[in-house]
Amino acid sequence: MSSEDIQDLISRVKIVISEDKATGTKDHSHQYSMADLKDYFQRKYPKESEEEVMVRILDHMKTQFFNTFPSTVKGDDMSTSSQGSVGQNMFEGLAGESQPDDEPTQEDFWDAMIQSIKSKKDKSQ
Repeated sequence: MSSEDIQDLISRVKIVISEDKATGTKDHSHQYSMADLKDYFQRKYPKESEEEVMVRILDHMKTQFFNTFPSTVKGDDMSTSSQGSVGQNMFEGLAGESQPDDEPTQEDFWDAMIQSIKSKKDKSQ
């Protein structure tokens, strides 16, 4: 790309930026296709493998998802009718074995999916 081409691109970008500022356009709701996201992250991180780009896309999607649907306060997601009686749900674990206090959260599922992609990448190398 010649320096004239670069200067032309810079001037076009500046024009679009000034037009957006003048009209007050702040369209944060633009929807990107998966192909657009893949292309964006591959250009931003050209030395990363496809699996690493996939993980970056999932992280990005996770952030967008939880910004759109903020998590509820833990403990508020179960109604009293679905809890059953305390005696039915109690059990004893093995000595020294810790038991999780809470049910998995939505974030846990995203993290498990991302970790699964990472582990597949590690196994293939």
